[in-house]
Amino acid sequence: MSITALLIDLDGTLYPNENGMWNAIADRMEKFMHEVLHLPMEMIPTMRQEYFLKYGTTLKGLQENYSIDQYEYLDYVHDIPLEKFLKPDDQLRTILENIPIKKWIFTNSDRAHSERVLNVLGLQGLFENIIDVVSLNFYNKPNPIVYTRALEITGNIQPSQSMFFEDTPRNLIPAKQLGMRTVLVGNKTHGEEAEFHIQTIHSIKQTLEALNGTGKHV
Repeated sequence: MSITALLIDLDGTLYPNENGMWNAIADRMEKFMHEVLHLPMEMIPTMRQEYFLKYGTTLKGLQENYSIDQYEYLDYVHDIPLEKFLKPDDQLRTILENIPIKKWIFTNSDRAHSERVLNVLGLQGLFENIIDVVSLNFYNKPNPIVYTRALEITGNIQPSQSMFFEDTPRNLIPAKQLGMRTVLVGNKTHGEEAEFHIQTIHSIKQTLEALNGTGKHV
């Protein structure tokens, strides 16, 4: 069965996770927790780690345990100078333009941040839509419900006709269990959760060729 939908994570997938941008966002998360929620700074890193493991994101952990304005939080943590970390990726734009399969961004972030990232990378206009945490009613990966919802948003594509690219291994597990084809992007070690593993999203075409039996696994 051919692939008719590509779901691609945003942060750490469309650009290298090691570029420092995530650290800047994490710093803003901790600053929000300290300055807005008045939590002691010394307890915040451990709390964020616990929230990540239990809920998948710091935002979801704060939603479950505190009364916060989700939109205020998202605006606050993404208020960073993207151009300091990102630059236009003409090579990736050409690669994506030459793959005649519909593509969606599938992210735990929000649309405003996603659009800013796509604009700085020069990838705007290449995706059908952005499946973000707001459109998923503030549920997030790896909650299994969001993968079913994401496929509904793509037009009820069958799981086996979709391929999901993601830099966080555990976010691939529910996708694979649902029947989606899974690709881990980046330097992290992968296990059975990923059918394919590529160092950068620039190898997306080779992955599709490998899946179709026209190339080697990457």
